[in-house]
Amino acid sequence: MSLDALYVTLRVPDPAAQTALGALARLLGAAAPRGLERGRVWLCAGSWEALDADEGVWHNPNKERLVRWRPGRPGGFGPPGAGERWVLVRERGSRPEARALRLLAERGLDTSGKLLGAQLWRLEFEPGESLDARAAEVAEVRDAAHGLLVNPHSQAFRVCAPPASLDELAARLAELEEEAR
Repeated sequence: MSLDALYVTLRVPDPAAQTALGALARLLGAAAPRGLERGRVWLCAGSWEALDADEGVWHNPNKERLVRWRPGRPGGFGPPGAGERWVLVRERGSRPEARALRLLAERGLDTSGKLLGAQLWRLEFEPGESLDARAAEVAEVRDAAHGLLVNPHSQAFRVCAPPASLDELAARLAELEEEAR
């Protein structure tokens, strides 16, 4: 099965990510991430001419940039740093793919492949130990002073190192989709 992925983020600095990073710095001090980026990731499995769909399906080119992650070339996300961790997030009970599938069908494009999507927070920490635990602590809201990015009552999430392959990304997104049902 052929796999392909897209990553969408804002072209300009993201106010939500900047605010979150500032709040985490105040809450955690030196333990806060040194970098934070928010985007969306889409994974397509099967024959997907739809990845080449015109504007409006995957992103708004006036405000967002789209990076295509091709098999064997994950460099579209930048070199994976030793301190980078990903937090993949999905709303419980939602299907972020539904809108994209509807738009693709309206354009007469093949939608027979599998499509998975999630919000992606990219966190950059100083390299060290327990990065997955640190990322989970930053992400999951436990009270007013702990966590910021994920509401565990309404969202499912996975913390992971940047996937080395599209197969690994597919496995993470499938796990997340199952948990979010």
